Amino acid sequence: MQLRVYVDRANRQLLVSLAGELDLATAQRLGEALEAFSAPDYDRCLVDISDVTFCDCAGLGALLTAYQTITAAGGHPTITGAGRQVTRIATIAGCGWLFTPAATEAPPIRTIAPTGIPIESRNVPA
Repeated sequence: MQLRVYVDRANRQLLVSLAGELDLATAQRLGEALEAFSAPDYDRCLVDISDVTFCDCAGLGALLTAYQTITAAGGHPTITGAGRQVTRIATIAGCGWLFTPAATEAPPIRTIAPTGIPIESRNVPA
């Protein structure tokens, strides 16, 4: 069970890309990455989950918490790239709205930030 988290900043946006399994063992890493979000510094937070290969209810809970955290801080969250498995579990749980396409609001993360900085290579509080 491994989750790679990449964080980048561009144009007053915090960009978080996830790759791997978002589950009970890895969900807290998303929260750690979002500790950097502060509405005065960023207007928007994009979370790209297109490379998430598995998501359980703890992972879905982490995505919901991320959405709420960003919104509570005055930001505008967008979660993009949900695959079939993630979309299915979200729909069953009644929160499929979380992945509403926002193509008119912001370009895809890979367009803005073709490379991210692995969070493992930075000093991030545990």
